Amino acid sequence: MATITQAPVEVLLRIAEYCDSQTLFALMQAKRSLYKSITTYQATICRENAIQHGFSRSNYFSSKKHNPGDQDRAMVPVPSFHLLTEIDTRLSRIDSLVQGPFLSTDSHSALRLTTRAMLDKFRAGLTAALLAADELSDLGLHVSTEAKRRDAAPTFRAWLVTQHLHGNGGHYRPISDMAMVPAHRDFVGLYDDSYYQTLELRDRQRSCIRKYSTRLLCWLLTLAEACARGARREQLASKDEDDPFCREMASKECVLRFGTCFLYNRPGASNHVVGSRRDGGGGGGGGSMWATDLALKWYSDCKTEFTLFEGTGGTVHSLGSRPGEDAGPIALPAGLHMSIMGELAERFLEDKRQTCDADTALYYEETWSSLHTRDNVHAMVGREVGYPLWRGYDGLDVAPPPKASGSFFM
Repeated sequence: MATITQAPVEVLLRIAEYCDSQTLFALMQAKRSLYKSITTYQATICRENAIQHGFSRSNYFSSKKHNPGDQDRAMVPVPSFHLLTEIDTRLSRIDSLVQGPFLSTDSHSALRLTTRAMLDKFRAGLTAALLAADELSDLGLHVSTEAKRRDAAPTFRAWLVTQHLHGNGGHYRPISDMAMVPAHRDFVGLYDDSYYQTLELRDRQRSCIRKYSTRLLCWLLTLAEACARGARREQLASKDEDDPFCREMASKECVLRFGTCFLYNRPGASNHVVGSRRDGGGGGGGGSMWATDLALKWYSDCKTEFTLFEGTGGTVHSLGSRPGEDAGPIALPAGLHMSIMGELAERFLEDKRQTCDADTALYYEETWSSLHTRDNVHAMVGREVGYPLWRGYDGLDVAPPPKASGSFFM
């Protein structure tokens, strides 16, 4: 370090733009004049460093708790040394996740891949997906609280409830007293005050999804599959829960909405690998108790949301501003998994329109389903890693299928 500090300050400042936080702080401690120079040009150094690692946005959620009273993640000051620490934290956690057993990426045999080179390509795809999931999560900081004030009515003081609560012939109807339905009280927290903010956030996230490449969207869905399978294996959800579909969708949605912060801090986390690239990983459990409780809350909220969505067909009724006034049906915000599936389905169909005759393209449009989208995703991932027999994470629990003819799918 003493030899390095003899270099011109201009050269050292340029080097600082490529350093991780630990190296940069060591560089600052080596020489007082260098400390002053780096501090003076902190904003430029941090901005360039973030760009080098693909972090070029303006707002980021913190992965760690900074204040004792924090109930949620705080915003990272940008540009500042806090951003460099956040980048190191995320990259370190991604390293441990893509090398650990939760995503079945600790060995190529766990994924039924045949070579280490295939595993390296698979890990690279999941790494890109985790960075994209973090970007979708960070968009929550861009949502203005003005959205709620702008659209004050209708307020959500009542929700549709199921037949077993009110014997309504299988239909749903609004109720005015939430105390009558203790099991549904969480719905108020999910959508009452934050409903319009949620709509704005989903719009921003869908806009971001439309900008992603087809390859990246396929890896995002693969990451969601990996999380759902890993959660089943680690028994993230209780065995006595009665809706496995909502459990699985909640796991997929959580990783897409909250990225590495959810995966790393999930209850019972055991993914950490000793010796990961930046901070040495860690051989034990997940994050702090605060972070684990937050991840559990995210999972619980997502599961409640999917239970409501499935039970109502995606539409609920709200009461108007006056007691007893029914403001009519209100659509629940679509989840990110559904949005990505829809975007990919349109892209795959557009490819058929471009490459097939009109009758064949019409046939695809009339018969296309989510299963076709899923199989096209698996085919694209398989081609990228060099393993054409890849059939997704669910395929790891069954006997290897024969090679597909590929007549229908890409």
